[in-house]
Amino acid sequence: MPEYYFIFLFFTSCIISLFFFWIVLEIVSSKKFSGWRYRDEKRKEKKNIIRWGGVLSVGIFLLCIVGNPYLVLTNDILWLLLGCFLFLLIGWWDDFYPLDWKWQLLWQLCIISCIVFFADISIESVPNPFGTERWIFSHQWLFLGSLGAIVWFIFIINALNWIDGIDGLAPGIVVVASLALGLVALRPEVFQPPVAIISFIFAGTFFALWLFNIFPARFFMGTSGVYVAGFVLAYLSLFAGAKIATAFLVLSLPLLDMLRVLFWRYFSKRSLTHPDTNHIHHTLLSFGWSVRNVSFTLLFFASSLGLVTLFGYTKEKILAFLFVTLFFVWFMWLEYEKKRKI
Repeated sequence: MPEYYFIFLFFTSCIISLFFFWIVLEIVSSKKFSGWRYRDEKRKEKKNIIRWGGVLSVGIFLLCIVGNPYLVLTNDILWLLLGCFLFLLIGWWDDFYPLDWKWQLLWQLCIISCIVFFADISIESVPNPFGTERWIFSHQWLFLGSLGAIVWFIFIINALNWIDGIDGLAPGIVVVASLALGLVALRPEVFQPPVAIISFIFAGTFFALWLFNIFPARFFMGTSGVYVAGFVLAYLSLFAGAKIATAFLVLSLPLLDMLRVLFWRYFSKRSLTHPDTNHIHHTLLSFGWSVRNVSFTLLFFASSLGLVTLFGYTKEKILAFLFVTLFFVWFMWLEYEKKRKI
């Protein structure tokens, strides 16, 4: 399978998605279907955004996967498709009839636990920062690998959900992470064509969504899009021994921001689950940055980490993650100083 085929997959899925986005945009623009739009309270904006972005992207992604002639629908891929379908339903439900966070977490745990158990998914090993050999979970500790996989799914899904607070950010991060996973899967020492095919198709569909989500957004990613995106990225990072460190580093921005927000909520003695405007994109907006500047700056940050995953090895990835962590610590110190002076 030539390498240019994966580029073809990316642009084909992107063009198909753009076509359907344009069709839906033309239909919804008519007054007859104005009810398909809604005010985006999450971003505190006064404009209407079409809420079908995530549903369209996921639907086109699933059709492209099923229709790909080079992709054999093994049990692993069938479980991936089933998980996408279930999270699409739950996310769609939340888009129309918002669920309490407890119900959201419960549904996430139910779906993920079933897939981890029946598909036999686990984190079999983790990188060793002090050597070339990996730390492997022995037979009597395999349950830790399964438990770690469940936590990994939950963490990524909700981190993406929390970072989806301004136009053009979350879909862009999904594209960067998908391309990174796809390119790593093509490396000779990994070489997982199924992961590459799925990753490039997923990146293409969400790249189209990102183009329509750039400020001022015309399509909203929605809970359905966030749930499926987080599930797919987490699944691909564990699929057939794919590099979990790649996804961890590329997604370190939303992951560390989630930990940072939880820290401030706990430090301020507020509810850990109550939404607020303390995410990194909200903070940068409060510094006077524009929505586009915040979005493109953070995407550049994520893209740089993606390049590290492609050209760096385990130690370089660990150093990059430590650098990002130190950046967040420095950023939190700036926030603390600003709040102290108020």
